[in-house]
Formats: sequence, structure tokens, C-alpha cells
Amino acid sequence: MIFKAALAASRTNPAKWDWPAAATPEVRQQIIDGHHTREELRNIYSMLARFSGDRWPSSGPRPANRAMDSLNAPNAVSHGRGFRGLEVFYGSNGYGGVADRVNRVDTLIAHGDRVFVSWVIDGHHTGKLFGFPGDGKKLNVRESNLTTFKDGKVVEADGHGDDYALYTQAGGKVSFPDTTPRAEGPARGAGAAGQPGPSKGDLILQAAAAASKTDPAKWDWPAAASPQVRQQIIDGHYSREELGNIYMVLARSSGDLWPSSGPPPANRSMDSLNWPGAVFHGHGFKGLEESFGSNGYGGISQRVNKVDTLIAHGDRVYLSWIIDGRHTGKLFGFPGDGKQINVRESSMLRLTRGRIVEGDYNGDDLALYTQAGGKISFPDKTS
Repeated sequence: MIFKAALAASRTNPAKWDWPAAATPEVRQQIIDGHHTREELRNIYSMLARFSGDRWPSSGPRPANRAMDSLNAPNAVSHGRGFRGLEVFYGSNGYGGVADRVNRVDTLIAHGDRVFVSWVIDGHHTGKLFGFPGDGKKLNVRESNLTTFKDGKVVEADGHGDDYALYTQAGGKVSFPDTTPRAEGPARGAGAAGQPGPSKGDLILQAAAAASKTDPAKWDWPAAASPQVRQQIIDGHYSREELGNIYMVLARSSGDLWPSSGPPPANRSMDSLNWPGAVFHGHGFKGLEESFGSNGYGGISQRVNKVDTLIAHGDRVYLSWIIDGRHTGKLFGFPGDGKQINVRESSMLRLTRGRIVEGDYNGDDLALYTQAGGKISFPDKTS
């Protein structure tokens, strides 16, 4: 039924849709205003109906069963469920025990055959959840999914969930060897000021403007862009506005590896990439910050961001990357041990005339906590 309804939705103005319940008002408005293709509208509707659970359909005949296998192509590839980090530590899929679950999709970006969607799981902990007995408390945990479609059916999907939030809300405990706040360094994107000449942010804006007028196949690519992301952008049929935004966020994410040639900036400040009054909804590892009591991120040397996922549509860009580096200093209170750090972080950015007006960051708090040296445990598992 979803497959047929999505096909019908692709031929209909979204303002007239019978909206799947998972779509929040802000997502509905984004899609109405989004100038999406028919293919994109079909894929968007399919995703929203799928994540609406038992609340779809809200009217008309009911399905004979709840199976959704027909939404997947025969050889569809899944790269795992959302809470895979907890599954690894627990030893199996311990998800369950969440009553009256509702998914509230508050972020969606679609381009071509791909759709990224992020939602908040809203429900109550009433049964066993990764070994923790139900306590009736409210759960509010983020999960996301990147899906690739072909002819309206899923061919590839990759899910991520906020393992750290689910673990701590279920009843899991975390601890830190030292909760002394670290000395605050420059804000994200800030740098030394006072040196005359163009800043790094200024040079990025100039390069992004040039990139918006150039075939991406001929770009001098920022180092953060992985080969798969480069190919996706080359094949992506993006507008000039989107290309400029894409180049800007990739250069911004490349750290000291940008620029790779030409004159260096007079200073490393990237403040000019943000409009005055730009709103940022926290650092990437906000769950750890809350538990630790302050921003304890630091102590990672030789850091390189490897962007392996990027989707842009209109004024928004979603990108996700792997932080690759060495734990050589204090990281959320854990002393450096020289071990490799390999942790995912992502951001959703909204831009106006090439500069950021809003940004939201999310990081894999559980991976960072355990790789730094933190321990987790479950009441029904022995260590």
C-alpha cells in the first residue's frame, strides 16, 4: 500500500498530500517549499509512511498485514540497524521494551535517488531494553537513516541511532576519571585574529564562489571529500547554489589540509563563513557534554575528517564524516593513551548566499566515550 501511495504522491502537489503522521510541521513545510522532482517526492513519501508505523494509513482500507518487505528491492543492502554500537557491546539486538513509540521526523533532505531522514523516538520504557528493566520513564532518542532508491524501492540503507542517549536513558551509568573543565579554546571555526590579509574563511568563500561556476569533475577537491562523495557530487546534477554550498562545507571540514595549494590565509579564522547571529545547536558530542558537565572534547592529535556522506538540496547541506586521529591528551577526562580514535560526527547546515545561518551537530557519543577509555555494563550481562 505504501508503494502505491508513494507513486500517487509523486504526481501530487505536496501541499495537498494526506501526510504520513511521522512528518512534523517543519518537515512538511520544507517539502512543500522544496521544488523536488517526482522521483524525490515518491521517495520522500515512502520514507515518511514507512516511519509512521501503525499510524499509517490514517484513513481508508487497512492493510491485510504489516509486512513492508515489498518496499525493498530483492537484493537490497542494509548496513545495520540504528543502535549497532549498543548491539556490539551487548552481544545481540537488545532493543525492545518501548511502549507507545512514536517517530517524529524533524529532518529530511532528498536529492536524486537518496533520502536522509532523522527522527526522535518518543515513548516510555516499559520492558527490557538492552537488559535494563522497564521503569516507565520517558524515552527521547534520535535515530537516522540514509536510503538509496531505485524505481521507488530501497536498494541500500544505513541506519544510525544515538546509542549513548538510549543507554543512559535506559538506566546505564557512565563515569569519568576527571571532570575538571578543560580550558576553552577558540569556538568552532574561529582562529587567530589581527593578522592583515584575507582569513581562511575569506579564501573559502572566494573558492566556493568559483566552484559554483565550475564542473565538479574539474574541482581542486578539498581534502575532506572521500572518493565516493566526490563521485556523488560529480553525478549529482546540483544547482550553482548547491555546488557553492557543498564546496564551502567540504573546505571548512578539511581543517589544516585546506588550501592544499596557492597562497596561505593570513589567519585561520573561519568566522566569515557564518552570518552574524548564526544559530548553532551545540557541539557534536552534546550527550557527553551533558554527562561530563562541560565540553570535554580535546586531546585528539593528527585529526582528519573523512566525509563519506553528503546530500544537498536548496539551502541545506547534510554531511557526515569519520574523525580519524590519535588520543594523545585529555579527552572528556580520560588521559591520552596514543590509541586510534575513529568516531562518526555529522551536521545539518542551512545557508543563505553562501554563508551559514543555522547548524546542528551530532556525534557518536558512545563510540567516543568507549574509545577514550569509558566502560559500560548491562544488568543481565557479566563482564
